[in-house]
Amino acid sequence: MDYDTYAAGEAELGWLNASVELNSAASIDAAAYVKALLSAYRSSFTGKSEIVHLKISITGDGKRYRGNLISTNATPSYVGDENIRLKSGRLLINARVGVDPDE
Repeated sequence: MDYDTYAAGEAELGWLNASVELNSAASIDAAAYVKALLSAYRSSFTGKSEIVHLKISITGDGKRYRGNLISTNATPSYVGDENIRLKSGRLLINARVGVDPDE
């Protein structure tokens, strides 16, 4: 692997690594939440920038639901129990987008 080429490519991407604690009085549908977030990110970048890598997951009560997208135009993939309902958990977002990093 040519690490100089790899580093130059990585420098062209905007990066987001976020971890958020979720707490709600009512339980939420984790799968629907992940799908809605992934769809919103995808829509916000369509026609403007290219998603190179987007992972969104929710964990709580020993369970996890995750969505992945490897291109703005790709079909998302999902892994996990579709029936997870949580009042609290951790949301993780890991994104690499072909956009000016300052944006």
